[in-house]
Amino acid sequence: MVIAACSHLVSHCSLACTKTPDPTDHPPVTNATMPKAATKKEAPAKKEKKEKKAKDPNAPKKPSGPYIFFCNAKRGEIKKDNPDFGVAQIGKELGVLWKAATDKDKEPFFKQAEKDKERYAKAMESYTPPEPAEEGEEAPAKKAKKERKPKKVVEKEEEEEEEEDEDDE
Repeated sequence: MVIAACSHLVSHCSLACTKTPDPTDHPPVTNATMPKAATKKEAPAKKEKKEKKAKDPNAPKKPSGPYIFFCNAKRGEIKKDNPDFGVAQIGKELGVLWKAATDKDKEPFFKQAEKDKERYAKAMESYTPPEPAEEGEEAPAKKAKKERKPKKVVEKEEEEEEEEDEDDE
C-alpha cells in the first residue's frame, strides 16, 4: 500500500491533520524496496580438529575458586529446602545467593580458595610431568576403569533355570 510508505502518516497521526498523502511524493512499496529476508549462510569449511593433549591422570587437580566452595557448602541446604528442584534450578538459585551475598559472607570461601591455590602450588612443585610421546610412540596409558558386574538379569535367568529343574523332578 502506498499509504504505509508515506512518512507523513507514520510520523504523526492527528485527527486535526489536514494534509492528505500525495502518492507522487513517495515511491510505492514494492519487492525491490522491501528488505530482503535473511538467507541461510553456508557453513564455513570445517577445520581439522587439533589433537588434544593427553591429560595426565596423575597430575594434581587444579585449584577451585571461591564460588565453587560456596556452591559445595550451600547445595545441600537448597536441595533440602527444595527437594523438587533439578540441577539447573539449584544452579540458578546458587547464583542468586552468591550475587546477593556480601563480601563478609564470601570471605570464608575466598580463604578456602587461597588455601587450595597453595595446595596446588605445593603439589606442582613435587610433580614431574611425563615425557611427551614422540610420533609413533603411544601416549601414557589411562587409568583402567573397573569392570562392572553384569546386571542382575543373568541371576534371574539362573533362578528360572533352577525352578525349571525343580519342576522337572
